[in-house]
Amino acid sequence: MKLYASEKSKIYLEKPHSLTERQVEVLEWLCKGLSNKAIGRELGISENTVRIHVHEILNFYGVSSRTEAAYVVGGLAKSNVVFHANKIA
Repeated sequence: MKLYASEKSKIYLEKPHSLTERQVEVLEWLCKGLSNKAIGRELGISENTVRIHVHEILNFYGVSSRTEAAYVVGGLAKSNVVFHANKIA
């Protein structure tokens, strides 16, 4: 199954471990600048669950802030690489 952070950003992650579908959804909202609370409201999950997903996203990209994650994803998006969640197709 292919999931895209957005039509604009099609980043393919060829790492053996990739983001889950939910983490991709959280990442989408994170890149739009939403707070954990707002992301939780959008996705119908708790703020604490969002915090855990954000932590995993930061670890995945090897960055220490939300801003860095958004920057890395934005840079990868410009390379027009396809982005998959969890399953490599």
